[in-house]
Amino acid sequence: MHLGPIGRPSVSFLAILAMGCGGPDAPPHFPVALPVVEMRYVAGQGAAAVAAVSVHADGRLERQGAATARIDAGRLVCPDGAELVRVEADRLVFDGKVAGRFSSAGAFEIDEHFGSWTVTVRDDGLVAMTTRSEGTTASSDLRWEGFQPGARRLAVLVTALLTPAFGGLWCGVRRPTRAQ
Repeated sequence: MHLGPIGRPSVSFLAILAMGCGGPDAPPHFPVALPVVEMRYVAGQGAAAVAAVSVHADGRLERQGAATARIDAGRLVCPDGAELVRVEADRLVFDGKVAGRFSSAGAFEIDEHFGSWTVTVRDDGLVAMTTRSEGTTASSDLRWEGFQPGARRLAVLVTALLTPAFGGLWCGVRRPTRAQ
């Protein structure tokens, strides 16, 4: 331990200790806990609306026709214990590789190897997508019911996993491949 001039731990030592323990400024290689908020990702309107994913208060994520994933701190985990993805301080890690980044505003920006777009969830739960070629579009056809702004990171993460860039990545479903 590094001691300061009067025998107390130095400020830099305390900062390193806090980061090593997963404090608010944790280095990117530490998983960051995802908030668990009961909500549903819905596609469509009225009677045609379909819940693509439901997040339950106990951390289960149910997707129609697929195995149930669960939130385990900063990871989404499959029933067999396999890690689907891991959320770190500012990035999403899939299969040991950075697949995208989280902006300070809560948007998810996909890594250039998987595409070139950004997804965010507005405070009203509507999903907004931005692509370099088309700009930003938001549609009431894609939304999170029961959304709370504190769960934005979880909502944008699950929304991103359901996009074509990730091939609908889920437990027991096709895994994405990097563009060559």
